[in-house]
Amino acid sequence: MENKDYGDVAKKTADKAKGIYNLITSHFIFTNVNDKDINGSEYVSGVLIPILTGIVGGKQLIFGNPGNGKTTTAELVSSLLYGFPLDAIISSAELHGHPEITAEDIFGSLSLPNLKNMNWSSFAQFPYVKIVDEINRLSGKQQDMLLNLADRGVSKYLNNTLITSKSTLYATANYEDSGNTELIPPLRDRFDVSTEMHQLGPLERTLLVDNKQDSSILEDKEISDEIKVILSENSPYENKLKKLEGIPERFNENLKDKFDKERGIKLDENLKDKFDKLGIKLDDIVISRDELNKTRSYINDIPFSEDANAYLVVIHSELAKPDGTERIPGDRNIDQNEHYAKTEYAFNKIYNDVSNRFTQSLLNYSKAYAWFEGKEEVEPVHMSVVLPYVLAHRVNFANSLRVDRRRMSNLEAAKLISGGISERYDVNPDVFRSAYDLFTSNIRADLKEKDIDDVIKRLDSLPISDHPFVLQLKQYLKLYTQRN
Repeated sequence: MENKDYGDVAKKTADKAKGIYNLITSHFIFTNVNDKDINGSEYVSGVLIPILTGIVGGKQLIFGNPGNGKTTTAELVSSLLYGFPLDAIISSAELHGHPEITAEDIFGSLSLPNLKNMNWSSFAQFPYVKIVDEINRLSGKQQDMLLNLADRGVSKYLNNTLITSKSTLYATANYEDSGNTELIPPLRDRFDVSTEMHQLGPLERTLLVDNKQDSSILEDKEISDEIKVILSENSPYENKLKKLEGIPERFNENLKDKFDKERGIKLDENLKDKFDKLGIKLDDIVISRDELNKTRSYINDIPFSEDANAYLVVIHSELAKPDGTERIPGDRNIDQNEHYAKTEYAFNKIYNDVSNRFTQSLLNYSKAYAWFEGKEEVEPVHMSVVLPYVLAHRVNFANSLRVDRRRMSNLEAAKLISGGISERYDVNPDVFRSAYDLFTSNIRADLKEKDIDDVIKRLDSLPISDHPFVLQLKQYLKLYTQRN
């Protein structure tokens, strides 16, 4: 692995990230006890996935009913991961979706009186992270305005362009109602993951009084006002960034005083125990830019195990049509093959293909979760954990998933599909890996048609010969022979 020198920094950052997770779930937000819904883990997905998003600099949709903590969670994670006061995040890094919002509301306006210079909005300029609240209240045209900003960090207004570094993006969305607009597919696909914030049960709500704490400890009016002044200056954007560089360190120093138990909040013993076990001091929880950059480099270099490489191909093979051909948008005829139409494979439960962005998101978040768990390589379990969140917002699910069942959310449907893929792989992991090894070792060789036939016979003899994974391997081998 490259950047071995970053290993110690990455481990320290992982400890801090776990501290942030514990602080949010144990002190700032009272989460649903049934929300520990990531397969094979005990983490609350509504908090862990946003932390991973902030670490890798990704983009995340957060669905849920109003008042369940969607925006609050994004604000808390952004404040603690990037070292900006909570009130600065709320006032400068956040955009509120509204059907009548204009390009000027998003990007800024021309300065008076000559209308030559551009006064870029705080939202467009705010570095490292942005939050769009209720994004599905924006029209398709308004969503389209956010595409370049979300994908490349580019803001355009009239003949003016502001290029910033790519930012982490959180966007909240209420469940469908009369005031919402469907997210356009290009914007939807640019989000790496999506999660849901679940509603508390009736009795759980009575515990809010004792469990939910005041998050004002993360506010700092002096620093927040300073950030507003810097972003409103008529100076090059690079100069503004330099002035903002020291903010996280100052914010962290101020937190040291606030976390003093005699002058600040009193932490419960359970939270103290969690931090003691992790070796985390509450006066050093904010992650610095240097730590974050080195950690991102470290995560990027985490390798995939042989099993994980094989599992990745299995995932793709199940999501695609059995013969690997591309679906036509809007076509609801999943497959003509009568045999495969009766199977439980994932392609029978979705209507559209996934993009290359899906693959990249799955790779990035699998690496990030492996890092969070202190592992040095990605295994299939790490991919299984993040797969539903990478898939849920990207595909249209077949109505068959809802037969004789209550209406499912997209994430519930994605978990059902992901669980099925994982179960089928877990029955014969060694055989899947052997098939993949047989394919990769032979595809690199100078094979003739006879050799290909022998390999195909061996694939047909495997107990998983019926799986679309094997069918697609055989098709690629035949195609390879034709080309050579």
